[in-house]
Amino acid sequence: VCDETCVLSLYLPSEGKIFFAEKVDSSRMLRYQVPMNTPMSVLWGASGRSILAFFDKEEIDRIYTAEGRAPASGEALPARRTLEKELSTIRERGYDITYGQKVAGAVGFGAPVFGIDGKVFGSICVTVPETRIAAKDRQRVGELVRATAERLSAALGSPRHNCVKASA
Repeated sequence: VCDETCVLSLYLPSEGKIFFAEKVDSSRMLRYQVPMNTPMSVLWGASGRSILAFFDKEEIDRIYTAEGRAPASGEALPARRTLEKELSTIRERGYDITYGQKVAGAVGFGAPVFGIDGKVFGSICVTVPETRIAAKDRQRVGELVRATAERLSAALGSPRHNCVKASA
């Protein structure tokens, strides 16, 4: 529907990281090469942050204290209070949007995927070159990613296939 690179990320609890387990490439000439099966941070990029938003405070704290700067921009971690506000927004919206955190010039849209136990275990993420997405289209792509993650969660038997969280 959007013809952009899409990945399924899975969470590695023992490492506090995610990895890209599956991907579908865009048919367009300019597309992203993503490192498959390589552990990476959940604190940077929509693929990880959309998972992180649905963890409890202890898990978030554990991951936060072990993290460094953004891989693409070198940006420092936000203050813990700022991060919690950002995660709250992700929970309310049901998806995250990030700009150049993992790949310079990329806009990432990520939404959580829930398992049969109702817990988040991964995400669906679409990555778009910043020059190819107008500001007016960003909400539409985010909602498309969220709806796709919700359908996958439902197909997996999750009792919690609606990822929008009423209260955090």
